[in-house]
Amino acid sequence: MGRARRETMTLLKDGRHDEAAGVLRAVAPGGVPLDVADPDAVKLRMFCASVLADNSDIRAAGEFLRLGDDLAAPFGVEDERVVQCRVGEADC
Repeated sequence: MGRARRETMTLLKDGRHDEAAGVLRAVAPGGVPLDVADPDAVKLRMFCASVLADNSDIRAAGEFLRLGDDLAAPFGVEDERVVQCRVGEADC
């Protein structure tokens, strides 16, 4: 995950948002969401959604929605990260 984050930052600096999002999404093989019990996985998923949103990519709303739903199940709808996801989704 650390390598993916570093590679993503390099791509973002070069303005290559689509490729950066692709690197982040590739961390979860087969499109299976990373486990929300792992704080690093949650940060990576949030970062991926944010990268998509910063590039005005319509997929960002879905990423925020899925992460918010995945977090709400074990942590509740009032969890700060769930709220951040809902705000991100609404901003999209």
